Amino acid sequence: GHRLVADRPVNNQPTVSLWKVSKSRLALNLSLGGYPVPLWSPVGLKIAIASQVKMQDIFQNPIVLYASHSGEIQEVGEFDGILRGFHWSPDGRYLALINQSGKLMVWETNESAKLITSKEMGDKPHVWSMSGWSPSGNSLLFYGGNEMAKVDAKTGRVEWKRTHSDSW
Repeated sequence: GHRLVADRPVNNQPTVSLWKVSKSRLALNLSLGGYPVPLWSPVGLKIAIASQVKMQDIFQNPIVLYASHSGEIQEVGEFDGILRGFHWSPDGRYLALINQSGKLMVWETNESAKLITSKEMGDKPHVWSMSGWSPSGNSLLFYGGNEMAKVDAKTGRVEWKRTHSDSW
């Protein structure tokens, strides 16, 4: 592509920067007040940015979308705690996130940025990390400790769970 995104400090503030490589110019400097995690959409039209902001031992973390062609910034929502996984669906229509407490959140990334799934992942939340989406975009794969789980992305329902002692 013709664009490059990076998180870097600007004036001692963690910042997401976007460069238009073909023109060697900076297109965006965005500081959300925390430590940003930028993630390109699969088609490359949007950048999702999850920022981790710690205020008095509480994390209040905004998520925004940046439309790389129009420059529009859209607030999607926020999450609590520390980010453990952050992925676009294969078609770029959904954005999934899991935090350190094991809460799964999935948003539609259209104009309304609607939260469609919000679910606690179970009895061992501190171990769950997100591996990614299925190629169909219907399910998410999680892992942690000696377990794996396949979860329906739209309902948060666990479709199956396996441990190391099970045959995968």
